Amino acid sequence: MAHLLLIDDDPVLIPEQVRQAFPTPRYRVEVAGTGAEGFERVRAGPPDVILLDLRLPDQSGLEVYQQIRKFDARIPVIFVTLAKTADTAIEAMKQGAYDYLFKPLDLHQLRKVVGEALEVARRMREPAVLVETAPDPDVDGAIVGSCPRSEEHTSEL
Repeated sequence: MAHLLLIDDDPVLIPEQVRQAFPTPRYRVEVAGTGAEGFERVRAGPPDVILLDLRLPDQSGLEVYQQIRKFDARIPVIFVTLAKTADTAIEAMKQGAYDYLFKPLDLHQLRKVVGEALEVARRMREPAVLVETAPDPDVDGAIVGSCPRSEEHTSEL
């Protein structure tokens, strides 16, 4: 089950749209109405993806974002904003936000962006596997080249 956290002070419309786009039981959508409440929920149990409003009643979304990044920089954060605050959304992208969406939300775009972010979150939590390749015994110490001079030299041997 994918865990989404929406940090937005809109008590009805945005949470309803997110729940409609990501229904239970496949998704768990939590909603926090303030930055402080949202950050506490992140600390209590980090979600897979965060949807974060840039304008919150207690602090800016950028401040909350910076707290989240310090806590766990692997959580993809998607900003949700009104078109008139696009400059702030661009600033968030410069600071490493995953993406941003404009209100009112387009459900198709919301599903697409969150789906991609969930895949990124899944990959970031997988342990990295390094495969060590054994050296090729035929190449050990060999010099490989194809310039005309080296080809002349090898044909003389």
